[in-house]
Amino acid sequence: MRRCAFISIPFLVTLALGAGACTEDDMPPAEDSGEGEWEVETPERFVYDDNTLPIGDLGADPSMATVPFTVTGEDSGEGGIVYSAALAGYYIMRTQWDEEGYHYQLDPRSGEWEEKDNIHRKCGATFTQAWLYRITGRDDFKWSTFRALEYLLGRGSEQDDGSFKLRDLGATALVTLSLTVYSKVAQTTEFDEVIDGTGKYILDRITDEGSFTEGSPLVWAQCHQALWRLYDYTGDERYVLALEKVGKYFSDNQADPEVIDFPYLYGLWANEPLTELYMERPAAWISDLVLSVGDDVASKQYTPENNDNEIWMGGYLPNSGSGSPNWNSTLKLEAVIDAWRMAVAVGDEERAEKYRKSALIGAAFLQRMMHRKGETDDFADPGLAIGGIPLSPTDPKVRVDVPHHGANAILKVVEYMDLEDYPGGPLP
Repeated sequence: MRRCAFISIPFLVTLALGAGACTEDDMPPAEDSGEGEWEVETPERFVYDDNTLPIGDLGADPSMATVPFTVTGEDSGEGGIVYSAALAGYYIMRTQWDEEGYHYQLDPRSGEWEEKDNIHRKCGATFTQAWLYRITGRDDFKWSTFRALEYLLGRGSEQDDGSFKLRDLGATALVTLSLTVYSKVAQTTEFDEVIDGTGKYILDRITDEGSFTEGSPLVWAQCHQALWRLYDYTGDERYVLALEKVGKYFSDNQADPEVIDFPYLYGLWANEPLTELYMERPAAWISDLVLSVGDDVASKQYTPENNDNEIWMGGYLPNSGSGSPNWNSTLKLEAVIDAWRMAVAVGDEERAEKYRKSALIGAAFLQRMMHRKGETDDFADPGLAIGGIPLSPTDPKVRVDVPHHGANAILKVVEYMDLEDYPGGPLP
């Protein structure tokens, strides 16, 4: 089912090893992939424009359109990173429904859904639709985001102190990402009151030393991102000062597994806001933390230096330390591409090149793993799974958060490195 080569994918790797098939049993764990002479060519530049299909059919009055939106046009089979990310967004759009926000997990072989009320992963899918609205400028992603926000906010409530909470600190931080990005791109103030409420909820849970009074290491990393986006949207200095305090606490305690349990999860959410913080308030501890996380994640990847299985090429090692790369490569790529941006900012050319190669082959891996036209013919509904990123190259099930993380990761690669042309651009 999975492609065994870079078919329709514009990344070419000069292999240091001969090509050959390996099974999971005989594949050794990857060693440090930060060194070596292997190269990655600059990918072909694609153009994503307003005429590119598929596209959501909203009808004459988008506010009255029902979800899931009808998607017009099929996967053309073309390459392009933005195109792949948009396909992931259209998969998410096809899973959208009013009662639960999104269907949770699809087994495309049977066409059956597994439903689970994981509001955090549904917040994440909404964030991807907001990003795609910004990148593509398309109203279907705008309305997909808006409908999802309506559902999510209906699950939250204003607290007695005037703050707004969506289930817990993690969900509150995650919904804040979509609220701020959507509001900035749509240039609307309709969610400003609830944004102020989520901001208060997050700020009130930060201690004087920079730790949090509730949550887990993953949630705290998500709060890093929420604080930056709150500052970026509102201009309220309380948020950037809080991010600086929180980041310093995590920097000082990075060796404590109760603060940062998995570097890749911290980097997934925190490397971007810390890099943004560095651009505004440069400090050595910020760049040291981001680059340390980048080094850790990039060192655990299948590259031409340690792997000759083309199906695995560019995937990051699973948490077991060996075997087939899987869906969490989507999480690890974000940590690396944000570290690349930091390396460029501080002029660390060696690290920048290491992260560049890691990010490019990582993005290619995710594109190859995506369900594309011609690979889904034996599924119950061949068109439904298109654009979904499965749990692994051998497990075709699609959970709603995986195309979310995959789309965000490859969009960062194309945007930061200026690899393609597309209608949208930086936040206004």
